[in-house]
Amino acid sequence: MDTYRRLVLLFIAGQRTELENLRASYELNVDEYNLLLEEIDWRELSILPEDDRRIEEI
Repeated sequence: MDTYRRLVLLFIAGQRTELENLRASYELNVDEYNLLLEEIDWRELSILPEDDRRIEEI
């Protein structure tokens, strides 16, 4: 499971990078960006070990 988790987290990191690139090039509006970011966040939470799962408001 550790290998799977590590690979998925690498994939998620790539998604975050690409999402930031799309935002920086104005290919996404704020609502689209936030929706996609939320989906990535939930995917990341679902793959993390239970002890590492937490949601923090900033």
